[in-house]
Amino acid sequence: MKRLSILFICCLCAFCGAQAQSLKGSWYNGWLCYDASVMDNVNRDILMSAMAEGEVHEFVLIPLADKPGNYLVSEGPNDYAMDQEGTWVKHVQQNGWDVLCFYDDDNNQVGVMEKTTQQDAERLNVAGFINQIMGDYTLEKSGTKVKIQWEQMDINGVTVPYKVVTFNGQITTCIELEKNSTRLAGGTYEVRPTLKGLNICPVAFPDGGGWYKRLGDEKGQNLTESNPGLGRFNFASTILLKKDALRNYDSKMLRYMRNEILARHGYRFQSKDLNDYFSNQPWYHSVEDNEEVHPTFIEELNIATIKYAELEANEAETVTREDREVMEAERKLRNQ
Repeated sequence: MKRLSILFICCLCAFCGAQAQSLKGSWYNGWLCYDASVMDNVNRDILMSAMAEGEVHEFVLIPLADKPGNYLVSEGPNDYAMDQEGTWVKHVQQNGWDVLCFYDDDNNQVGVMEKTTQQDAERLNVAGFINQIMGDYTLEKSGTKVKIQWEQMDINGVTVPYKVVTFNGQITTCIELEKNSTRLAGGTYEVRPTLKGLNICPVAFPDGGGWYKRLGDEKGQNLTESNPGLGRFNFASTILLKKDALRNYDSKMLRYMRNEILARHGYRFQSKDLNDYFSNQPWYHSVEDNEEVHPTFIEELNIATIKYAELEANEAETVTREDREVMEAERKLRNQ
């Protein structure tokens, strides 16, 4: 019995060691790249640490012996900042992807970390942003044709290079266009998504940091997508989305984005607005039975990420609406 117990303990240690070994490396959550390291040789807890603007961020993953690849999330031992949401984690390796999925107590997926390198983190950020803005558009006011491609855009047939503006490796949602004679080119523009395309507005970075302000007409100009054959949110089926990358989408857009993933597989919608919207898309063909719909692994992750971002956007919009109502009530009282 004693030999069996020793054997069991040895096997358990070997199993925990294998778990720890598989997490070695860097993990990116869309904002910070965390390095994983084993804290001790007994419990095999994993310390996740990152550095941002001179501040240390860290948390600990505690392996669950009875659930392989699952961990509890705990604060780090040094009282450093902990920005990663979630109470437990599942390590998933599938279809070439290696990810950590974070969940809250209600089993909502609140974050995803992708195994990558520190050097590739910014490249992934930039690639994800470009994928979200690429497409064929028409400038609403002038009818100018704009085709956004990889690090260049064609404006009425004139090719203008651009670069994505980053700050400390993070996307600012702005692009910088080289100077040219075309109306849009020359300067820095904020790019915001809309349900029909993009909104662009010239901006300035007054302090040289990551904050910017809109210039001129702060409403900007709308670019309407002129080739809907691919779908408005086709990128959501091809790249791994991080929640931070969705912060400029309102709850309505997030809802359509999430359901477009299902629509690509022919999902039959019960909601009238969704059914009407997707039935008018040339690429949509509904199936007879929704049991036939099978999203890919990356799509399933993105659906969960979008759903949580949608919940947060709804909460924020509710608070904003309540603030506006309070301000309006106060204004009426002052004018009485």
